[in-house]
Amino acid sequence: MKIRYDITLDDLVAAHRHRCRHTPSLQILQALLVWPIPLGILIVCGFISFRDRTVFLVLLGLAIAAVYVPVVQRALRRNFEEAVRRRYAGVQNPGVLGPHTLELATDSIIEHSPTGERRTALTAIWRVFCTDTHVFIYGAAAMPGVIPRQAAGADDLRAFMEALRRALPGQVMRGL
Repeated sequence: MKIRYDITLDDLVAAHRHRCRHTPSLQILQALLVWPIPLGILIVCGFISFRDRTVFLVLLGLAIAAVYVPVVQRALRRNFEEAVRRRYAGVQNPGVLGPHTLELATDSIIEHSPTGERRTALTAIWRVFCTDTHVFIYGAAAMPGVIPRQAAGADDLRAFMEALRRALPGQVMRGL
């Protein structure tokens, strides 16, 4: 069973975004980058408010945190996405973008690109996520394999995913 599709830079950004949302270690890293400063501000404002017996500084600390957290989260997301775009937009990564073919063999998934092929054993695939726009196949590699739903064709992708579902254990497939 084979499907053909094209991977664009936007697809790689979507894969990175999905990985950040579903990888616990990256979620912890993002929390460590975002939350210490507003929590520190709230603690300092709370102590000063308690000492001075006023609520004003606690309210000010809450207002600062309410603005700070979404602004920093948005900035981090934008910076990570720009880093992915810079990394994969250049010619130093041939074969990442462009036409790909994904073949389901009896014991592995074989991804063919213009520069070669990558074989992943079915036993190394630990999760397959399906969203409205993409299918993400997480194997041994750090970044998931990404299949854009529009580029693959609905019937071909549906048949491929059904064959993949039969080949993998039930708990691996998510969002189907």
